[in-house]
Amino acid sequence: RLSPYLYEYTKNYNWKEVDIKFDNDERPFYLYKNKRMYFKKSMKVEHIKKYVSGILQQEDINSPHKYNTQRIINNYNIQYVADIGAAEGFFALDVIDYVKKVYIFECDGEWAEALEKTFSPYTEKIEIIKKYVCGEDKEENITLDRFFENLPLDCIKADIEGAEVSMLNRGGQTLKKILLAIICTYHRQNDAKDIYNILQKEGFKTSFTPGYILFLYDKELGEPWLRRGVITGEK
Repeated sequence: RLSPYLYEYTKNYNWKEVDIKFDNDERPFYLYKNKRMYFKKSMKVEHIKKYVSGILQQEDINSPHKYNTQRIINNYNIQYVADIGAAEGFFALDVIDYVKKVYIFECDGEWAEALEKTFSPYTEKIEIIKKYVCGEDKEENITLDRFFENLPLDCIKADIEGAEVSMLNRGGQTLKKILLAIICTYHRQNDAKDIYNILQKEGFKTSFTPGYILFLYDKELGEPWLRRGVITGEK
């Protein structure tokens, strides 16, 4: 089966070996770095195992999709983080012990419910916002600048299915005050170039994760086929 990650390291991960546990309510969870990670109620155990295996592949040191959370953990100036497009929330779990607050954006109701269970030990440090961060303020949508106009923020991570560019275009004031941006660049053909240009214009020093992603889920996928995975901007 073709994978978005065309590298030998993926052979080190077998979804059948993923250990899923159950809480007192028989709700399945995965113990991610000694923290319980919950999933959508509609997901069966086999689906959860495959999903977790995908996360572990994604976060392998050789992965083109890896978020380098050490940049947050090792930087004491980063205390307010936005996890935009959180899904199961593993990124927020990685950094929650090292920061003052994480704003978790997830508009999928099932994921939001799972996130509430996952982060129940950290209620004083997290806020779950059931809105889609993009380029407009309307109904369930919100812009970066609108939400963070009067709130502290040091870092954003964004994986929002191709809305990253429109989010950044309506987040100019937010980009001016943050120290770190970690943005997915593989959803659309020109995302890597467009996001690079935006971050450079705002004074960030940028770098891409090594390697490339074959994003099979884009119906408009075309040459040169392979795309950069994640860009990091630092000040």
